[in-house]
Amino acid sequence: MNRRFTKITILLAGSLFWAACGGLGSGGPGTLTLKYPGTEKQEMPVKSGGFYTSTKSWSKSGQVSKSASYFICVADHEIDMSRGAISIGGPVKSEGETKVCFSIDGEENTDDKTPLKTGTYGPAKRGEGFAFTSVSSASIRTFKDGKEVKKFLNESKSTGEVKITSASGDSISGEINLNDGENEIKGNFSAKAFKSK
Repeated sequence: MNRRFTKITILLAGSLFWAACGGLGSGGPGTLTLKYPGTEKQEMPVKSGGFYTSTKSWSKSGQVSKSASYFICVADHEIDMSRGAISIGGPVKSEGETKVCFSIDGEENTDDKTPLKTGTYGPAKRGEGFAFTSVSSASIRTFKDGKEVKKFLNESKSTGEVKITSASGDSISGEINLNDGENEIKGNFSAKAFKSK
């Protein structure tokens, strides 16, 4: 009897430790630290996340190509997954709600059927070629004075990276650390894939 009680106690303690360290028992898919003009750094617990994969067309100076594009949003509230990118990237509608959205472009000649690969993606740098395998946009979305306010990171000034640590056709998780001198997004996240019915 004592042995059984001891075993249960050890298992319970282990579960609590795992939860405290951010394991599956924590119930949350990450936390982000945000900074944007007019605010001090603040923590945003990620309650939900979703992403939508599409095919992006590239064209410049007579060159044409394509790649997969992954639109990812995470929020401190439940994200509407019902209509793909339209609802995942839909506006923040209530005071106190915050959403972070960013886009990752995949490798050349990939498409919307191509799963996102694990790895590190830096901010897109415009030049003569196409900026494949990079973060093409990032924004912090809040609600103030009855409307959504979007803070887009300045692409040309952005530094840092998005690191995808786990990826499948159903979900992704990783770390984001982007800063343009005024806006900052940093922390862990996870998101579920939109699945059409």
